[in-house]
Parts: sequence; C-alpha cells; structure tokens
Amino acid sequence: MVTKIRVKSKHIEFQPDGGGYGTFGDDVSSRIPVSSAPKTKREQNLEAELKREKDPVRKREISEELDDLRKEREREDARNRAEVADAEAAKEQNIRQRRLGGGSRFNVRYRDRLPDEALAVEGLKAVLADYVEFESASPEVEHASALAPTGPRKGMLLREADELFGRATATSERNEGKLKVLTRTYSTVDGKLDAEFVEGVLIRYQVTSE
Repeated sequence: MVTKIRVKSKHIEFQPDGGGYGTFGDDVSSRIPVSSAPKTKREQNLEAELKREKDPVRKREISEELDDLRKEREREDARNRAEVADAEAAKEQNIRQRRLGGGSRFNVRYRDRLPDEALAVEGLKAVLADYVEFESASPEVEHASALAPTGPRKGMLLREADELFGRATATSERNEGKLKVLTRTYSTVDGKLDAEFVEGVLIRYQVTSE
C-alpha cells in the first residue's frame, strides 16, 4: 500500500508501506552502552585501611581480600558484557527483520520539470507502463504477516512488546552492576510472560501457565 506521495519540482516520490524502516526516527542502532561495575564500599574502605596499616600480616590479609573483591568485579563486568553482546546481536537481527518489512521508496524523475500530465492517473500509468502491471490483482499481505512477531524473542524492542502483548500487569527495575534491568509482566494467551529489558531491548523472558 502506498502510504505517502511527495510531489517535488522534478520528481514524484512514492512511499509504500511506510517508506522504509529507519526513515522516521526509528531506532537503527544496535549499540547498547555498558560500563564497569563500581567499587563496593567495602573495597574502598579496605584500600584506605591498607594505606594506613603497618602490620605485614594484616596488610597481606587486606590485600588478599581486595584481590577477591576485584576479581568479583571483573567477573561481573564479564557477565554484563556477555549479556550486552547477546542483546546487541539480537537487536541487530531485529532491525534487519524490521527493515525487510518496513516498506520502501521509489521516485519517478523528470529531466527538466514535472509535466502536468504526470499528476494525472493515466499520465503516470503511461510513464510506469514498462515497470508496473496496473491490471494485476491486489498484492497479498502474507509477506508482511510472516514478518510480524507473534511471540516474544530476544532483541524485541520494549515498544514492540507493549504493542504485541498489551499493557503490562506489573513492572519493576533492578540493577545488575551498571546495567538497569526492567522487568515487565504481561498476561498472554500462553500464560504469564515475564520479560527483562536492557536499554529497551528484550534480553530474557519466561512464560509460565497462569
């Protein structure tokens, strides 16, 4: 379906099915920011204590505990990076899929100026006769339906989930290191859907019977 037509001085632009994904402020970046886990209060206190401590045995104990705390931060950073990498890959796939179903654009261009007959149906048909069969049956919509999401999937955007599953019955937030994880619960025909989002991208979900 042609959803928009723009008439310029030397061409006519047609936009079928929305004119293409990414042309109206759509999210086309798969990047999700992630930062390192901060030092805990315990780690900060131990660092300050280590500077003051004179006893070599106690200094060694503090150093060992600091090493353990730093390694735990490194493990948390690695988990966060892995989660973000999975979410970015899923989001990139989602963007590619939306581009396929997001329509397109084509232009009918003229060398000097737009002739008056180009604004009439028959005149435009004559120009496009070599490329378009106007007498053919209406195109079917199976392609668009196949691209439409029917259930949750990693990489799905938050607004897509809200559109597909309706209003969330519950919402909560928590921090995983520097990542803010949003959990939304939906009531679906398959049961209760618990979906976790990072930066508006679905990273985990679980469906349980109600």
